[in-house]
Amino acid sequence: MISLAHNHSTLPADTAPSLGTVLHWQEELGCDVLTDGFFYSRDPVWLVLELTSGADPGGLQDYFGAGFSVPAPIIRDHLHSVRNAAVEHWRAAQEQASRPVKVVLAGPLTMAELTRDRGVYPTRAALSEAWATLLLEEVAALAEAGADWIQLDEPVILRRPSEVRFLRSLLEPIWEARGRARLIVSTWGPGAAPLYAQLHSIPADVLALDFVSEPGLLGLLGTVGASQELYIGVARANAEFPVLEDLAPSLVQALKRYHLPAVHFGPACGLGAASPERARAVLEYSARVARTCASVLPGA
Repeated sequence: MISLAHNHSTLPADTAPSLGTVLHWQEELGCDVLTDGFFYSRDPVWLVLELTSGADPGGLQDYFGAGFSVPAPIIRDHLHSVRNAAVEHWRAAQEQASRPVKVVLAGPLTMAELTRDRGVYPTRAALSEAWATLLLEEVAALAEAGADWIQLDEPVILRRPSEVRFLRSLLEPIWEARGRARLIVSTWGPGAAPLYAQLHSIPADVLALDFVSEPGLLGLLGTVGASQELYIGVARANAEFPVLEDLAPSLVQALKRYHLPAVHFGPACGLGAASPERARAVLEYSARVARTCASVLPGA
């Protein structure tokens, strides 16, 4: 099966007249899995902060090269969950959509990397574990509410490759709490190729990788294959698209070693800073790549 999805926002918030517009725009472009475009919650970090007591939004900082900025959480007390904000936003979107709506949250390791702690937690590991506990509660609530797709962003693991085992320990309880939902763990940027095998040990139903920033992933996919379903990021909103005539044959050849029931295509990371025209172009390009590859997967 070929699935067309995407990471993060679908339209810049100040250009989307309604949540329904955000959702129906994606459906018209053929997306199988939608997002709410952070219509209410701005970005993946802000959404986590909406759940949380004990942290305040600080100044904006780059979201690891995704093309938009997020607030740096400032810890003022021990973290506690006070509101199922992700569940609320998901319900509002799913009621207006004819296809599954994906919830996107910043993951615990990435939240810890962004956070400024004023001495509440003794170590960065303890801070990561606190974020993981909070996210566990929200993932369980989303699963109980009926969400089909939940995504955790963990781009920081490509910058801290020695922490793969620690990330696995953080995510294992979350993965077990996902119920019938499918859990995506998303990365982007360079650095995935040396970690390719280790990344496949992360507890997730789908592993999202940026094939634009890391062209070597194509060779690994073709020689090693994959032990988890992949979300293949084929375009970035803030970069030139790979020439389709160059990318498609290599990707089709690589997918001949891919023996899993589904593969997912879309942008490598967020579209929140893109114009509506650019966002549309990214998804249309992703759809063209998906159609080109459909012939090599059984049941596609």
